[in-house]
Amino acid sequence: MLIEFKPFSQQVYEETLKVYSTFTVCSVHLKGRGVRPEVKITPEDGLLYFANLLVGEQSSKEFEIKNISGFPVKFSLIKKFQGCQNKKGLSVFSVIPSEGIVNGNSTMKVKIIFAPDRPNENFFEVLTLDVPNQINEKKIFI
Repeated sequence: MLIEFKPFSQQVYEETLKVYSTFTVCSVHLKGRGVRPEVKITPEDGLLYFANLLVGEQSSKEFEIKNISGFPVKFSLIKKFQGCQNKKGLSVFSVIPSEGIVNGNSTMKVKIIFAPDRPNENFFEVLTLDVPNQINEKKIFI
């Protein structure tokens, strides 16, 4: 018998499961806790501004993902919008790491590298910090 637990909110759930057969009844006490991951980012507004940069050079900045939950949280950074890209189709911004696991009550740094191959005022990206079942969606504006 497979039992699936899908809580709707952060709370403790308890139920008694009774299984009947021709000769007996078996009771099983089920208990589970619904949890939701919660992360914060620094800077809180999610804005990472890169100043002007000479073509062929690169610059990097970091932001932090802080897991304020008491359990590990898996994340991935998903590109939602982007401006101009480099001529050879390569992304002008590199994200390291673009996915991972942040342990409970811990912080992880994410590095963004800006490496343009031509002058342009329209280099930008908007990333979503995807954490399954997170309370509030977080965005990073580069």
